[in-house]
Amino acid sequence: MTTEELEERIKLGEDLKTEFKSGKAQPDAIAAAIVSFANSAGGALIIGVNDDRSISGVEDSDKTLLGITDVSRNNIEPALPSGFITAEKHNLGGRVVVVINVTRGPQRPYQTNKGVHYVRSLAGKSRATRQELLHLFQSARSLFPDEIPLEEAAVEHIDAGRLLEKRPEMAGPRGRVEDRSMINAKILSEDGHPTLGGLLCYGRNPQQFRPYARITAIRQKGVEASENFYDREEIVATVEEQLQAAGAFIRKNMPAVSGIYPPPFEAFDEAVINAVAHRDYSLNAQIRIFIYDNRIEIISPGRLLNTVTPEAMRLGCHTVRNQIVFSYLSLRRFVTDAGRGIPNMLRVLRASNFPEPEFAVVASEFRVIFPFNK
Repeated sequence: MTTEELEERIKLGEDLKTEFKSGKAQPDAIAAAIVSFANSAGGALIIGVNDDRSISGVEDSDKTLLGITDVSRNNIEPALPSGFITAEKHNLGGRVVVVINVTRGPQRPYQTNKGVHYVRSLAGKSRATRQELLHLFQSARSLFPDEIPLEEAAVEHIDAGRLLEKRPEMAGPRGRVEDRSMINAKILSEDGHPTLGGLLCYGRNPQQFRPYARITAIRQKGVEASENFYDREEIVATVEEQLQAAGAFIRKNMPAVSGIYPPPFEAFDEAVINAVAHRDYSLNAQIRIFIYDNRIEIISPGRLLNTVTPEAMRLGCHTVRNQIVFSYLSLRRFVTDAGRGIPNMLRVLRASNFPEPEFAVVASEFRVIFPFNK
């Protein structure tokens, strides 16, 4: 949002997607406003503007931002992921105004730590009625995290050439992709913003908007994590290009292991594909690949969904977290039948006489560890 756009928005007053707070607003009031946006279609909380639209500003913008971070973590349930709340500072007539942009949250309904659910209407913020709360539960179950629109991105951030190359059936009468086709495919939202999944699959530079949606690959020296490494790569690109680059990194840096030839690269690839397809993109952390002298570790942000356990995964239990990303990888033949990835990985390892991997949930991460020796 430019300063001119902010000034115009303030002149228009509060509405469905705009709320003002003075620089002295209390955490509970800020939490209620953020909850109302997260439960609805998102919006902007403008701090440093009074109800009468006069500019009061904030005394300490950095302190204000720290306070917002604290509110999003401690005054909202469930905590709103960092990727769904961003901030801007603007100087209006010598006074600093902080704009908090809130995207509709993936884990609706949200409530304050006082147990109150808020929603937005044309009249502003209000407590959710029983019917509105029921609708929130119903809509949340049908919305995948990668379907969340990124309001800071626009349609031109989708690479139309890439989209037509991967999905030629989407070409319109003039050989171009129509916005309506992208909306139907959930690449764009109804208001024309790319979805997270749309950017990850077809974006020109997905990491411009989600820097953590990348892979960090490291070939360590020895068998412990340290600052000493042979090779390191930050893999930033679309999900397909990330998978290709990650596979190349593993092949380039795989250590020679006695009795193992050729290495079961297909199994390692499967673990990286699962990480990209099923990671929690609401967490501000990247996928990490560590290659040690005695093992490979592939770490994916996010706990396992619902009732899925490591034991169930071995039997083919499968739950989709990111529908757009998973569908794209299926279209591109990176994944086949749902739930067959882990059983196929185990089959490849057994055929190579390679030890089975260890699956572990540690804090908010899922780890697949491939030991090189039994």
